[in-house]
Amino acid sequence: MKNLLITLLMITVAFTVFAGGGKETTTTDTTTAPAVSAIKNPDTLVNATTGTIPSLDIAVAYDTASWTNMKQIYETLITYKGTSTDEYVPVLAEEIPTVANGGILDDGK
Repeated sequence: MKNLLITLLMITVAFTVFAGGGKETTTTDTTTAPAVSAIKNPDTLVNATTGTIPSLDIAVAYDTASWTNMKQIYETLITYKGTSTDEYVPVLAEEIPTVANGGILDDGK
């Protein structure tokens, strides 16, 4: 298994190095850029993402493209408190479950 992973890694690195092919050529465009047109809908937010979204079912989708869109659609029970990664605040939940309020039993279940 280890040899297979090393082989796949080597192939990936080799492909990345040699994928460019020939020499890169650059051209200089001497024409002037066209004038910028007026914004048609200034009150509309356009969110452009890469990749396809296989599902918006939160039980199925686990990829970045789906998660980014689901985060804008669904509300969670709790979320992080500011930039902290070990403190939480309730969103849809009434309170954060703890041992003190009976939301978590002493054995962690």
